[in-house]
Amino acid sequence: MTEQPDEPTTADDRVPVWQSAKLRTFLWVVLSLVLATAMVTTVKYLSARVGIFQINFFRSFAAFLLPLPFLLGKREGLIWSRRPWFHVARGFSSSGAQICSFYAIIHLPLATAVAISFAGPLFVLVLAALILGEVIKARRWSATVIGFLGVLIMLRPTGAIELASLVALGGAFFFGTSVIMVKRLLENENPAVVIFYYGVIASLIFLGPAVYTWVTPSWQDMGLLALMATFGVAAQGAYIRALAVAEASELAPYGFLRLLFAALAGFLFFSEVPDFWTVVGGTVIVASTLYIARREAVLGKAKPAIPAS
Repeated sequence: MTEQPDEPTTADDRVPVWQSAKLRTFLWVVLSLVLATAMVTTVKYLSARVGIFQINFFRSFAAFLLPLPFLLGKREGLIWSRRPWFHVARGFSSSGAQICSFYAIIHLPLATAVAISFAGPLFVLVLAALILGEVIKARRWSATVIGFLGVLIMLRPTGAIELASLVALGGAFFFGTSVIMVKRLLENENPAVVIFYYGVIASLIFLGPAVYTWVTPSWQDMGLLALMATFGVAAQGAYIRALAVAEASELAPYGFLRLLFAALAGFLFFSEVPDFWTVVGGTVIVASTLYIARREAVLGKAKPAIPAS
C-alpha cells in the first residue's frame, strides 16, 4: 500500500523553496532573533552603569516613538485601536516578560538565561491549543519537547535554584501569554499599532520606577541605550511580521536558535565559555529546530496575509 502524506499539498508547496511563504517566515524569525541577541548583549553591557528600570523605560519608549511617524502618516485614524483593553492586558504581560528577561540576562550568563527562557515555546504551544484553537501536529509537539529536553541537559538542576533562574522562568511564561495575545490582536490590527500601544503602556509602567532610581547616563551610554532600544523594536517588528502570517505554535520551535546566538555573543563579548553539557544540550536544541523548520517548509499550509490597514 502506498503511504499517504500526513499533510495536504498546498499552493505554497508548488513554488520554489526560495519563493515560499514558509522560507520568508523563517527568515523573518531569524532576523528577529539576531536583533534580539544584539539587544540583550547591549543590555548586559549597560547594566554595570545604568539601572534596570531605566533600561526597560528606554526600550519601551522606543516602541512608542519609532512607529509613531508611520501611524500618523499612513492614514487618519489608524492610530486608534479597535481593542484598547486587550492592548492593556498585552502591555502588562509583555512588560513582565521584558523586565524578567532583562533581570535574568544581567545576573546569569547569556546562554543560561536564554536556555531557561526556552520554557516559553512550551507555554506558547499549550496556550495556542487552548485559547487560539490551533491544531498542534505531533511532529511539532515532539520537536519542541526534544528541544526542551536539551534545555534540561544544559541546566542540570542540582542544589538551590538561583532567584535569577526563577525570574527567567517567570519571564518565559509572560512571553508565552504575550505571543498568544499578539496573535489575537493581529486578527484585526496593523502590526505597527500593536507595537505602538505596547510602547505607550510599557513606558507608563516603567516611568515611575525609572525616575525614582534614575542615574544620569553618559553620552556614550545614551547612545547605547538608543541603539539597544532600536534593536528591540526592530526585533519585535520582525517577529510580529512573521507572527502575522504563521501560527503562534509554528514559530515556537524556531526560538531555540536564540541559544546559538546567545552562546556566541556571550563568548565574544563577555568571555563566557560554554561547558560540555551546554554544548550537548545546545546540539539537541539546534537539531530539533532544524528538523521542525524543514518539516514546516515542506508540509506547511498557506497563511493569511497581514491584516490590511
